[in-house]
Amino acid sequence: MKTFAIEYVCRFEYNKDYCTEHIQARTKESALKKFAKMNDIKDHLKLLDENFDWWDENNCLNKFKRIYEVEEIDCPHCNGLGKINVEKLWR
Repeated sequence: MKTFAIEYVCRFEYNKDYCTEHIQARTKESALKKFAKMNDIKDHLKLLDENFDWWDENNCLNKFKRIYEVEEIDCPHCNGLGKINVEKLWR
């Protein structure tokens, strides 16, 4: 299993926030499918359309930005008790 970061923009009224969801999946496409299912989006390929946006349960308007693979490593500050996600240098 790999870990993918999915970045999207969340807007509520006049506020804008940049969000990231970490999803474990075998491929980018399967990660997009999981993300789409979590957000009640019927077709995961719609996320790749730059004109597509969706409303969530909090009445926020969301827009997909990008997906990339991250590496999970042991936390250096707590002697490996926790895990942190590190963006891979290649995309």
